[in-house]
Amino acid sequence: MEKIVNINQKKKLGFAFPGKLAYESFCKDNKVIYFFEEYFEIYKKDKRKKVFYDFKFNNIDLEYLDIDIPEIRNELNNWSTLWTRWIGESYRYEIFREKSIFHISKIIISLSNLNIGCIVFHTSVAHHFDSFCIYTACKLLKIPCIYLYSIVVNGDLLPLIQSDSIKSRRPLGKKISSTKYGSIIQNFITNLKNKKSPKTNPKRNKINTNFYLSLFFLFYLEIKHKIYNLMFQVPKNKFYNGHNLFSKLSILFMQRKYIQYYRKLEIQKPEVKTQLEQPKLIIYAHYQPEATTMPEGGDYISHIDVVLSLRLKGYKDKIYYKEHPASLMYLYEMENKISDITRVGIHRYPEYLNTLRGIGCEFISQEFKINSYNSSNILPVTICGAIALERSLEGLRTIIFGQPWFKDIPGIIHVDSLNSFKNINPSWVLPDEKIENNAKIWLEKTLSYKTITNRLKIGSENPFIKKSNLKETENELRNLFQILKKEYLN
Repeated sequence: MEKIVNINQKKKLGFAFPGKLAYESFCKDNKVIYFFEEYFEIYKKDKRKKVFYDFKFNNIDLEYLDIDIPEIRNELNNWSTLWTRWIGESYRYEIFREKSIFHISKIIISLSNLNIGCIVFHTSVAHHFDSFCIYTACKLLKIPCIYLYSIVVNGDLLPLIQSDSIKSRRPLGKKISSTKYGSIIQNFITNLKNKKSPKTNPKRNKINTNFYLSLFFLFYLEIKHKIYNLMFQVPKNKFYNGHNLFSKLSILFMQRKYIQYYRKLEIQKPEVKTQLEQPKLIIYAHYQPEATTMPEGGDYISHIDVVLSLRLKGYKDKIYYKEHPASLMYLYEMENKISDITRVGIHRYPEYLNTLRGIGCEFISQEFKINSYNSSNILPVTICGAIALERSLEGLRTIIFGQPWFKDIPGIIHVDSLNSFKNINPSWVLPDEKIENNAKIWLEKTLSYKTITNRLKIGSENPFIKKSNLKETENELRNLFQILKKEYLN
């Protein structure tokens, strides 16, 4: 029977989609195998060799592999929200699924033959097709995945380990740097008390929120990409066709209609008559489509699902809904350059608001800030929003529905731990000094000496670091790989 590649069967460490700095850091390490969408790379005879996932199934002994085809299809179906973000021509979805099942099966065979003990992802979470395929293969083979998560506190990278679904994800907890977080966390809290957004948050401006400019940039980017693809003969994606110009125009117009309708319906602040009333719930919505709801939301990836769940658990009062400020942005920026439309219109449209109204929601201005209002009787609800982390550091509670990396910080109440919302504990809306102190201790213990300086440009790059930190990032990344080799390659 055919072997995919003639290498020994000692365990190897995988690195999925390494960027330039990461690639160069382990380029000559024969224990590290790089994985990309259509091939992997091994170090052999003093150079990196590409090996494509392109082999004949009838020439490979597959009996020793437990490839669960229905489970692969289930994963593809469960992640369907992700595909609407990237894939056009929905009538071709079944063709896409069939191609993907075949592709993931080949990755499973490759990972198994290469004897991969653990794989590191050069991203915060699997939220594109390429990373999804390798994640799914790892999940079925029970190969631990390490993600480098860009944290809201300062933009640095916290390694997270995931052994199964998103519910299994947790901080790795290994010492890899000399960065202590006491003063960093205090600066983060001071920024919050000054009523300022975290420095890593996407910033709205007159360009990215202007509908007419978004039309101009859409046409400009489409023409630019066409010329680039022709000049450099960029091959067409083998698995799916992305959204075309007309589809993107439709998405932009849908987002505009949504914003106009939201502004028509919104009120300035929640109506709280007395502190003796039942605590009022306010949903802090997410910027979508983004990874913080899919896949980080786990079982809850839609705000409509959240509201329905609250109703089914007995909450009968009005539910307030506050849209994420970034939903006003038509244009997406990367490294201070406009690179695409945000695609918010895929998830936001007038019917979305009408559905929420039908379940008893009222809409709050995006400018509303809970700290600037008599909020002692308001309890925020979010899927994975950073507001939950921020409130914990101020001694306040938040109800969450998803699986954020900080889900174990004191002050967070997960919806699955609650049987009913008929009577909400009045103390949940009051500041608690014990929660505040314990949250700071938890966060400092979770982050100190355990992050990587983010010169890898993953997620929100640390706004405080300079080019001189390049070596620091490389050393911390090497420390991480050294730890993983000891734990998973022996």
